Amino acid sequence: MKSPDVVFVACLFLVSALGLVLAYIDPAVGALGGLTVVVGSDGVLWQVQTTFLSVGFAGLAIAAQLFAEAPTAVGASRSSVLDHVRAGWFVGVGLTANLIIAVQTAWLPSPIGALGVSLFWFLPTVALLVNSSIRLVALFGNPSRLDEVVRTSLVDTLARRLELTAKSQGESQRRLKSLAKLGLRLGDLTERTAVLNVPVPRAGLVFKGVKPQVLSHALALLAPAVATGGAGPMGTAYSPAQVSIELLPGERTRFGQTAFRVGSDRPLPDELRNRLIRTLQASVDFESADVVTPEEETDREIANLKDAIGVSLRTGAFGTAERALKLLSDVVRSVWISRSDTAESSKRPNTRQRDWLFRSIWEVEQDATLSSRSADLFINQAMTRAIEAPKVNSIAYVEECLRSFEHLWSEILVDERSSSERHLNRICTCIQNLAEYSFPFADLRSELQSRAVWSFVAIVKLSVEAGRPDSAVRAAQELVGLFEYGDHKESGRADVRAGQLVLSGWLRYRRSRDDQHGTTYFALETILVPNGSKKEILRAREVAEAATSHSRWDWWELDDGGSRRVRTMQLGRYVDQVELEALAKARGSLPEAANQTISSTYERLLRLAEETGTDESETGPNATLKEALAARVQEWQHAERERLGREPISRGRVERIAASIRETFKAGTRLAEVIPTVQRQSSKAESARPILGMNLRVPRDYVVDRVFNNTYADPSDLGRMIARGFQDAEDAKIVDVLRSVSPFPSAANEAAIIRAIKDLGSAARNFAFLTPYGGLDDLDEWYSRDLAEALESVERIETGALEHEAILFDRNSSLKSVRRPEAKNGLETVGGTTISLGVFDDVVSDGEPQVRLESGEYFVVWPGPKPRVVRFVSDLWAPE
Repeated sequence: MKSPDVVFVACLFLVSALGLVLAYIDPAVGALGGLTVVVGSDGVLWQVQTTFLSVGFAGLAIAAQLFAEAPTAVGASRSSVLDHVRAGWFVGVGLTANLIIAVQTAWLPSPIGALGVSLFWFLPTVALLVNSSIRLVALFGNPSRLDEVVRTSLVDTLARRLELTAKSQGESQRRLKSLAKLGLRLGDLTERTAVLNVPVPRAGLVFKGVKPQVLSHALALLAPAVATGGAGPMGTAYSPAQVSIELLPGERTRFGQTAFRVGSDRPLPDELRNRLIRTLQASVDFESADVVTPEEETDREIANLKDAIGVSLRTGAFGTAERALKLLSDVVRSVWISRSDTAESSKRPNTRQRDWLFRSIWEVEQDATLSSRSADLFINQAMTRAIEAPKVNSIAYVEECLRSFEHLWSEILVDERSSSERHLNRICTCIQNLAEYSFPFADLRSELQSRAVWSFVAIVKLSVEAGRPDSAVRAAQELVGLFEYGDHKESGRADVRAGQLVLSGWLRYRRSRDDQHGTTYFALETILVPNGSKKEILRAREVAEAATSHSRWDWWELDDGGSRRVRTMQLGRYVDQVELEALAKARGSLPEAANQTISSTYERLLRLAEETGTDESETGPNATLKEALAARVQEWQHAERERLGREPISRGRVERIAASIRETFKAGTRLAEVIPTVQRQSSKAESARPILGMNLRVPRDYVVDRVFNNTYADPSDLGRMIARGFQDAEDAKIVDVLRSVSPFPSAANEAAIIRAIKDLGSAARNFAFLTPYGGLDDLDEWYSRDLAEALESVERIETGALEHEAILFDRNSSLKSVRRPEAKNGLETVGGTTISLGVFDDVVSDGEPQVRLESGEYFVVWPGPKPRVVRFVSDLWAPE
């Protein structure tokens, strides 16, 4: 019974009890209509109702014994079966009826009360018992109906759990995406070498999100430093570092797991690395320790179903095994659809959910070699899933269904029974029928056919690895013959040629490593030689490079299991060799380089042709191909440099830099804005270096509208970098002056800080308390309630210029400053700030076009007339 049903029954109980009380107090009401009751009849009614209740409980207990048989052994199905027979209503109403009849019999006897409990409680109990018994008998007399109830219950339970998690993950993902403006990336780094992996601070907890303010400080640590003497005459090359988060919201952390990856073109100093690790780890937020993920809750449900399949196969109960396997397949399919329809779920959680769901099927498919009938059973189920897969409208689901054939092929290859050849032939026939006869009528025709082709590629590879050349040749012949006499828009043949290129390169790679089976596959290499025109060969390599999760051939050379050594990835080079030889023999001319991708391909092939030099003839096919490749590459590079150099600087993108500077300043508290600003500089002020400035040479891609060389540069990144740099430089200058005013710091402890704030009295509202980001973490009392209450009376400001130190100062009297944009030709004031900015097209470069980005600020700060400054230094750190 659900909560509303329980409340309803409870209300009926209270109403009935009130009626019994009224009938007992007022004899006229109790004997309404002249009713009389035989003495002791109400006790007999109580005994009969109790007997019916006992019979019902006994029936439910006997029915529960049937739950041990597959597939009803799954815990979620038990509650669903009980709901189907209305067991909850019977138990709830029956127990309540027994209680109300007992009250009427023992304490509140009356004729009208006996009639009421008979009509409204005794008879419903009997009716519910009869209804539950009929439903239970009908359910267990119809196994198909039972399977449908179990399937529905499992799907509903899993989908409900996953939907709640998806909403939570979606909300967390939106919070993470909102941090992209700070420079955080979700997923892999782009075009950077990761130089620092930051581990999770705690293992075994569920990741919730990151703290924006602490993360912003961590990103600011990677920005260039601002020169205190103004921008230099020559710009410094700038390439922004990148930080990516490797955790997913709702993911349970493990020991040694990476939380963040930092990418940069240059190594980071040890001091910066340590500060960056501490700050990034401090930004991680976790759920409470008692949180359990839905995957962990559901794993036990699926495990019971897998155990039922394994036990049934080993005991010869193939009918039960088939029912349980079909139920498992239906559950995976239905939950997949539910996850796909949930808008809150993100791509990476869906990928992990996919692996988790299909791993359940893959694990039971290991029993395919138990007997010939077991293999037939699994192949039939795999074919059924694959045929119905397009209806799910998910390419990933189709990939996983096809991957079942690969798992079955791998298991049957090691089977030494004579029937294994028949099963291998049957798998080839199934994939061929899917590719040429089933998938062509689906909506995503080309994509589905492509997946079927790469399933053939996978089973050829598995045969090679298992040392079965006969099976490899059989699968390769089926692969090469696909779409030979009918191909929609040549998409299928392009995948076939791509598979031939990859497999030929794979065989050469294995032979180069002195593989014991490498020399026995010359016949297979002959079958796998791709043919066609130069355009078709290039198209095949494009298809191979656009590998999906189902065709990641670039991972083939990684050993499965065990520790992996760092080594050069060589498979791509052997595929290039096959492509180069195929191009040299192919008909037609070499197409022009119409984009950067084609030009990069030509460059790679040209380098390979020059390194190998297999054809020394000046008029041979390789020499002719090299000349054509070199000509196409030179044409593209010359044209691309000219296009980028002619592209004018975009005023809009410069404005985006300025807007990013302005938004970054507004996003947080700027220490320089807390200090009073005056128009005239005091004679006491140190003005030897009043200019803060940056002068950088940046790629021209940042300030042009069009994209060249497939490179997109976001000008907002430059704006954020500049703003953070100036803010850090301002903070450093201000902190230096504050230290000069108070050269003798006090020890940082709770009592000293509270006493200093309380001594200020009502003037505390004019004071600011300056701390490092995150506060004084090494101070044990930092998070005490008394200290937190004391800090509420002053303004809290955090800065990266301090570490293990805090400063309490009067904002109005301690310091004075002059801040204004630097006045210089070519620099324009960024509205709403004191920064001036200019972009100069005066960089002469023989390589990629660049521009010069210069920014400056006139900033002078000095002690006020009556400075009031108190410094606190942690006992764990002593200044030099």
